[in-house]
Amino acid sequence: DISTIAANQGTIYLKFHYEGNFDWWWFVDDIMVYVPSAVDASLVTVNPVNSEYTRIPMIQANPVAITGTIRNIGGTPLTGATATFEVFDTISNAVVFSSVVPITVLPSLATANIASATLFVPPVTGYYRSRISISAALDADTTNNKATVQQITNYNDSVFARDNNVMVGSLGIGAGPGEAGMIGQNYMLANTDVLTSVSFYITDEMSTNPAGTPVFVTIHPQGSAEP
Repeated sequence: DISTIAANQGTIYLKFHYEGNFDWWWFVDDIMVYVPSAVDASLVTVNPVNSEYTRIPMIQANPVAITGTIRNIGGTPLTGATATFEVFDTISNAVVFSSVVPITVLPSLATANIASATLFVPPVTGYYRSRISISAALDADTTNNKATVQQITNYNDSVFARDNNVMVGSLGIGAGPGEAGMIGQNYMLANTDVLTSVSFYITDEMSTNPAGTPVFVTIHPQGSAEP
C-alpha cells in the first residue's frame, strides 16, 4: 500500500535520474513495486583474499582482512545478524581461516562494508579463495546470504604477480617500428627479498614484425610521493 507516499493519487509516475561520465547509456526495464519481506539480508560482494595481487611469495604475505559488502533489502532494520568470513584451500576444500563478526544494526535498504575481526595469514603455500555467509533470524530469503569469490589467490615460493593469465586489454608501446617506448609496473614489498628474474608478455600487433627488437628491464625503487 503506497497510497500515503503517492498522496492518494490514482496515477503516479516513477522518475529516474541518470548520472555518468562516458558511460554511454543505460536501460531501465522490468520495474516492480512490491512489499519487501520484513527481514532479508543480502550479501552483495565478496572481495578476493588479496585484491591487488593474484600470486604472492610467502615472504611477502602480509596479514589481510577478508572483506565484503552487505545490503539490507528487508523492510525493517536488520538486527542481530552475523557474518562468517572463511578462506579455503581450493585443492582440498579445507577451511584454513574463519572469523565470525556481529553486524551492526543496518537500516532498511542500507548497504555496509564488512570485514573479518581477525587477519588471514596463509598457513602454507597453496591456492585460496574467500567466502562470506550471513546469518539473520527470520530471514525470508537465505539464497542470497552466501557467496564465494571467483578470483583465486596463489601463495607460493617465489612468484609475485598481478595477472591471472586472462587478457582483458592492451597498451601500445611506442609509435611504430623503431620507436622506443616504456611501460612499467610496481610491487609493494613487505620484506627484504632477492629478485632472480622478471617475466612479461608482449603481443605482436604491428604491421612490421618487431621480432629481434631489443627489450630491456630496469628495476628501481619508487618513493611514496611518486606516481
